[in-house]
Amino acid sequence: PDSRRGDNFKPSPNDVKALNALFYAKAAERSAEALEQQTPQTAARFGIELDLPLWRVQWAVLPGFQELLHVHVPHYCDMFGRVLAGPKPWRFGHVYLPGGSASLGDPRYALRPGTQA
Repeated sequence: PDSRRGDNFKPSPNDVKALNALFYAKAAERSAEALEQQTPQTAARFGIELDLPLWRVQWAVLPGFQELLHVHVPHYCDMFGRVLAGPKPWRFGHVYLPGGSASLGDPRYALRPGTQA
């Protein structure tokens, strides 16, 4: 259950249709204006985070576990500084990246369909 929606959240047929449209529509079928109007409302109803900052590092962490972080790479120091300076809840995504920050410019690990990311 997500406390932002309440424990008894049940998506309506229109909610499911809107969510499917976000994930399965071809990019060419979605206009920027339509996405701006539909995406935030649909995402919020389902608890989907838009523009989630991503921390891409060379190790994985299991859900529900806690870990002490040593953030020393400048772009991640900046990212976490911005996250912590913003309103709660403070959220970021932890994504496994072989080789860590050294692989950020490697096209094999770009965050696009068809890559090894």
